[in-house]
Amino acid sequence: MDTMESDCAIKKFDVDRTKASTFSLIKNVRHTNIVTVRNFYDEVGQPRFVLSWVDGSLTAWVKSEGAKMLFKKSWTGRSPTPTFRQIVIDLCAGLEHLFEKGIYPIRIGVEDMFVRKAGRKPSVQLLITKAKSFVESDKVGSKNIQNGLWKQMRDAIKDIFKDHLDSQNSNDSVLSRFFEHIAEGGAKKLQNYPLDWSEKDKAKYLLKIIAIDKSEVQQKLSKVNIVWPPETVSGKLPSPLREMKVHEMTRAHPASYDVKIPYDYLKICKNMIKHWWVLPEDVKEDIIQAPDGDKKFGIICVTLHDKEESTQLTAS
Repeated sequence: MDTMESDCAIKKFDVDRTKASTFSLIKNVRHTNIVTVRNFYDEVGQPRFVLSWVDGSLTAWVKSEGAKMLFKKSWTGRSPTPTFRQIVIDLCAGLEHLFEKGIYPIRIGVEDMFVRKAGRKPSVQLLITKAKSFVESDKVGSKNIQNGLWKQMRDAIKDIFKDHLDSQNSNDSVLSRFFEHIAEGGAKKLQNYPLDWSEKDKAKYLLKIIAIDKSEVQQKLSKVNIVWPPETVSGKLPSPLREMKVHEMTRAHPASYDVKIPYDYLKICKNMIKHWWVLPEDVKEDIIQAPDGDKKFGIICVTLHDKEESTQLTAS
């Protein structure tokens, strides 16, 4: 039988008697987003892992070339690309796979995240060098460990990308919610998260929420932190809500809005969408160029989406 050659990497450790037990746990793990540990040997009392090839750390890749693939410029600043979203989801998928195998890393940090370049899109992988297993019956213990590891995953990802986020960008508030979702655990949740929704997607979702029975929505809103924006120093609603209320009074059948009622906040945003084509140009301009860049409907829609699974906000 002919020999076969393939690139590999060697991970060196100082004297550590736990590496042999870690190797026995992870040697058969095969997943796209986990660095494969192919072999283990000892050299003068110092353990070595033989690993599948990686091209470098995720941190170094982001700093050298990755940022331009992960963030794009738009009229609101910089926003994350689908590649950014997929990288985060892939890392979480790798950790999920370990949990499914009953394997729990001792910790997750930026130093455990690597990149393998495959064509135009990079592949991200977790390197596990120290882990333990839980007996299947210890569901409470394993769940507590999982929760802690998800938080470590979130913190590591935030740390890697912190220098590439625009603190003045309105998208960052949505992005921060995306990061917090990591701590809740589950690649599937992140896959469905509205990180890169278009304005049309956000508007459709808001209209979907408003289409539900009003009493049901009001009940669910009591569990969601949605409130009207604070008034200005002069005691007025901020733009463009102020202009929208003024315009409402010019209609034959004006709607009324109570700033103490969260549902009415959704309603005024819905009416901005519904009556967009007949709104005066100065009102449209105020909506588009709102100073806080809130995208008005976007934060509401993302907040509602965050809670949709727990509050069962679905259109009938």
